Amino acid sequence: MLTLWAKRETHGRRLGAALAVLIAILGGYYVLVSRPARLGEERARIEITETLAEGMRQAHADVMAVAGDDAAKQKAATLLADGERAIRSGDRAAMSKIGEDLKALRDELTREYTLTIVSRRVRARAYGAARPATTKRATTISSSNRSPRMAES
Repeated sequence: MLTLWAKRETHGRRLGAALAVLIAILGGYYVLVSRPARLGEERARIEITETLAEGMRQAHADVMAVAGDDAAKQKAATLLADGERAIRSGDRAAMSKIGEDLKALRDELTREYTLTIVSRRVRARAYGAARPATTKRATTISSSNRSPRMAES
């Protein structure tokens, strides 16, 4: 016991150095391993419960707002029910796929087509009779699932 007291300075330095190394190792483990894993789990939980779920519900609401036929509404309702099941089970991949399917359905329903028919200038040459030339006409037909329009210029 007296030898420990007599050599306390040497043993104190060694014990202090070992304690400092232990604190550095534990601190490094916390900063480099434990904390990032916990933050990743928290981000994944927030993405599943809030971000993906909200995006899926918003896409469903958009589809229901623009859908004109019952088949599209039924498909959207089925996808939403599958999405709610995926939310409860925490299946991130299924939620992403269902959200993308709903967005694709929304995009398909809101797609707009424009068809332009142009007729050329025609001169009548029937048996030498002089007819006035017809003018160039363009007919534009726009089609959308929301509101069909027809304009003639």
